[in-house]
Amino acid sequence: MSSFQRRDSHVSSLTSRLLQRRKGRRPGKDFPIFRTVLLENLESRRLLTTTVFSDNFETGTLNSAKWYGDTAVVSENASLGPIAASGTYALRLDAYYNDYYHQSHHEYAVAKVDLTGYASATLNFKVEAEGNADSPESDDDLLVEYYNGSAWATLASIDTNAVGHSSFTSRSFVIPSNGLNAGGIRFTNGGEYYGAPPAFDHPGDYWFIDDVSIVGNRAPNVTAGGGGSGLDNVAHAMSWTSSDPDASPDAYTVNAQLLKGTTVLRSSTAKNSSLSVYPADGPGTYSLKVTATDSLGASRTVTSSAFTMTDDDTAAPVITLTGSSGNEVAAADQKFTWSVVDAGSGSTSHVEITKGGLTIFSRDYAADIAADSFDFNAYGIGSYTISIDATDKDNDWVGDAKASSVSRIVNVLNTPPVASFVVETPSEARLEGTNVV
Repeated sequence: MSSFQRRDSHVSSLTSRLLQRRKGRRPGKDFPIFRTVLLENLESRRLLTTTVFSDNFETGTLNSAKWYGDTAVVSENASLGPIAASGTYALRLDAYYNDYYHQSHHEYAVAKVDLTGYASATLNFKVEAEGNADSPESDDDLLVEYYNGSAWATLASIDTNAVGHSSFTSRSFVIPSNGLNAGGIRFTNGGEYYGAPPAFDHPGDYWFIDDVSIVGNRAPNVTAGGGGSGLDNVAHAMSWTSSDPDASPDAYTVNAQLLKGTTVLRSSTAKNSSLSVYPADGPGTYSLKVTATDSLGASRTVTSSAFTMTDDDTAAPVITLTGSSGNEVAAADQKFTWSVVDAGSGSTSHVEITKGGLTIFSRDYAADIAADSFDFNAYGIGSYTISIDATDKDNDWVGDAKASSVSRIVNVLNTPPVASFVVETPSEARLEGTNVV
């Protein structure tokens, strides 16, 4: 026995209690008055484009692939049949008194439909009371139910006076969100046979159903690509695709946003496209958030996995300075030698040498310096300062460039005199060999 049949073995006890009525009992006292709930004429919902379920009963029999229950399909204008059906046949629901079980019997039919994954759905059908049979009384409603995941719930209760008796009346109902599952839709004749119990199973009141359809709307499909990592010296595209499984390509809108952290950098309304992370955007974590919304409001939002962009050159230029340093005497060789190298992106630099605050050498370099020097022997004693400032050429984003600097002070000192003592004595005044007392 299927899960449908287990739930609907005959008619649920709750529905049976609601439908128990007998001749002479007072409406609202001895039996319930059926009320229409969730009723809506939804011509605007014709925009729903996917027919999930349909049956016009023109096979002449109840299609077991689409229905289960206790009912029959009958031909138009036949005895106990419908009048003015769309085709030749319609579904008939009877209600009668069963002598054998000594209770009323209410025929029902359950449409096997799976609405899992749909954002909304609408039930459409045509209904006729009486036809070529007995007319339901004013309180013999047609009960329309949906399965809410645990039990049958009322979608609508249709009064016999609200529909045609020799023609069919169209009805539409929005199925609540908790009915968007695989439970199905159930029609039950809530009528009662009035009169003294006859010999056996005599018919009572008749309802006819025709052209049953359920149209559903699903949210648009969205995919968003992202993830991984990359360097900041090239652009990285993050793409998305979208489609509407129910409608034409123009029946939905898209809002795609490229985010750095939580900040929106740029956006697009294209249905299938890409947004790029550019070098100027700088290192960080990026994601793509895409929302697609159809004309009926069904929406789906997808956020890509994170993409991480890192700096391709994190090292500053390397400056090497050799030659004179500290305090040096004027007689020494005064000379500065330097080089500047940036392996990642190259460098620009500026070198300046001053004596006592006055510039004696200044030069700008547009590329790495393999080697250069300055000889300042001719400038004499004094205090010399050399300053080297270098910046790499990694300018992918504001603040990307790395800088380094080196400076040195050299004091050139005067050479002190060297003392020399020499005593010269005339030969005649020499006293070699004479004792000195």
